[in-house]
Amino acid sequence: RSIYKKVIEIIEKFNLEYLNAGCKFLDVACGTGEVICRLASKYQQSKFYGIDFSKEMLEKATSKVNHFNNANITEGNIRNLNFSNNFFDILLCSDAFHHFAEPEQSLKEMYRVIKVGGFLLFIDPAYDNFLQKFVLSTCVAVWDRPKKYYSRRELLNLLEIIGSKVQAVFTYRLTNFFICHKLTSDSVIKAIKEKLVGN
Repeated sequence: RSIYKKVIEIIEKFNLEYLNAGCKFLDVACGTGEVICRLASKYQQSKFYGIDFSKEMLEKATSKVNHFNNANITEGNIRNLNFSNNFFDILLCSDAFHHFAEPEQSLKEMYRVIKVGGFLLFIDPAYDNFLQKFVLSTCVAVWDRPKKYYSRRELLNLLEIIGSKVQAVFTYRLTNFFICHKLTSDSVIKAIKEKLVGN
């Protein structure tokens, strides 16, 4: 519950004007739909979408939000999102990226469906030192069954190379929060060139 509270706190801090005015929000791998449920009840002028591939999660999420006119939960694949370009103002990907089989393609799809200047809140466990890596790879991985746990640097590189401006990064309860915005097309080209030169 404290994680949900923190997620909503950040979303509201950076997007309150958009939420009040009416915007489009996507929760990728939405799980039980808790974040959508809380936001949809509070910001009825905005539209909230959630996708997941787990039948169990979809059932739980749908049961939570089916009485809201401004929320929609559907089965979806992150590698090929069924939304048009520049559709969403806000996108959330929380505690799911380490399960994705095609990470770069998944990030490109997220980037594709966000509007220029749109807000991406990217949350995933990531290690910064040997102890964190050891705990994730030997303890947490037993029940979490990830495709891969990333370092913070690896996640920053991936987010920046696909065209995100990482505005802030912080750790909360062993989980990393990346606050990002989608760059304009010219800015994307410049960022990629700078990244390549830097490497």
